[in-house]
Amino acid sequence: MAYTGVISTVRSSAAGVLAANQKPDIDNVLRLIKPYQTPLMQWLYFSNKQSKVVLNKDSKFSWFEDEYLPHQTDILTAINLTSTYYLNLTSTTCTDVSFFKLNDLVYLEYTDELAFVSTVASSTDITLTKVHATIPTALTAIAAGGIGSYVKIVGSWNLENNEKTTSITTEEVEVFNYCTIFNEGIGTTGRDQAGQNYTDGKTHDEEVMKKMEEMKLMYERNFMFSNVAVTTGSTTAAKKTVGKGLKGFFTTNADDYSGAITDVALDPHFSKVFTKGDSQRTMVVGNRLFAGIAKIAKDKQGDFPSVIDSSYGGRINTYIAAEGDVKIVRSSVMDGKFSDSAFTFQEDQIIPRHMGADKKGARKFRIEANVETPGADRTETKLLADIGLQVNNQELGGYLYKA
Repeated sequence: MAYTGVISTVRSSAAGVLAANQKPDIDNVLRLIKPYQTPLMQWLYFSNKQSKVVLNKDSKFSWFEDEYLPHQTDILTAINLTSTYYLNLTSTTCTDVSFFKLNDLVYLEYTDELAFVSTVASSTDITLTKVHATIPTALTAIAAGGIGSYVKIVGSWNLENNEKTTSITTEEVEVFNYCTIFNEGIGTTGRDQAGQNYTDGKTHDEEVMKKMEEMKLMYERNFMFSNVAVTTGSTTAAKKTVGKGLKGFFTTNADDYSGAITDVALDPHFSKVFTKGDSQRTMVVGNRLFAGIAKIAKDKQGDFPSVIDSSYGGRINTYIAAEGDVKIVRSSVMDGKFSDSAFTFQEDQIIPRHMGADKKGARKFRIEANVETPGADRTETKLLADIGLQVNNQELGGYLYKA
């Protein structure tokens, strides 16, 4: 059949040209949305920060943590006098008395008195005697950490010819985590490869590049939200390991707030985080919390318009707490309930980890081409990463969230 009819009028887009014979005008550039940035992942693995190799076959890596001997304990319940001159401190009346030793000189905050450890019955039972001849004052129950609640070691109650005191040191603690295997793939048939698309971005290799970006987002979420470190199974087919991220590590300084964020909620959180360590922290913040922190600054300081370019508003990059400086980094990966949350950490205490190389090459990040079954009319590519996170001394960091 040569033609379907005769056109007896002016040829136009409405008449004379079949719709199926009109060439679509399609932009040859694929407009791919990149919805998120990955600040934590970029800093951990794609900066000058050094990742350490994991050599354990189960991908378990561990480290030891220690700290200086404690110097004070909290009073939890009222402590009355015993035998007129003595105060008996136990693991029931105080948070911890195990680090007190014989003849320690102690200061009683609540009564402004000095005493010394006259008896150590056990690691949970000690007796204090007042340094002065007068009778010591009973201690009233105070909320843990409240004003006046501490009994502090401030020296030793020694004779001039005393022997060496009892040796007391802290015992280290082993902390561990696992690497998580990330395993994704891209597959295309031979016919899919032979055909053409109007836009770029849909070839096999371009889909692999897209998957790499998607996996970066997966790593970012894992390093933030994974809250357990576990291994399961005893056979090759059942063996799995899962590593925990910041949500699983930061337990000591996990603080909540209600309503809109205020400096009244931020400052006590930072005070706890800065109790130990240096005076610099980084805080990765969800969108809503980021806007709330910026609003604190705008409400306190006002919005100063620029005369030069007429810009207006405010964006906070550093929060100057009383105890130190906090660098604020916004993360859109922290969505859902995490949009109102933040992770605060000391940068030198976080170390990226990865499994060592196998016969196929690096397990830190790699792309394996042509993993399809031999003879199959398709091409398959595997993307693999075997990585984890080491967070030292989690007390130096914190998790702030909305209740």
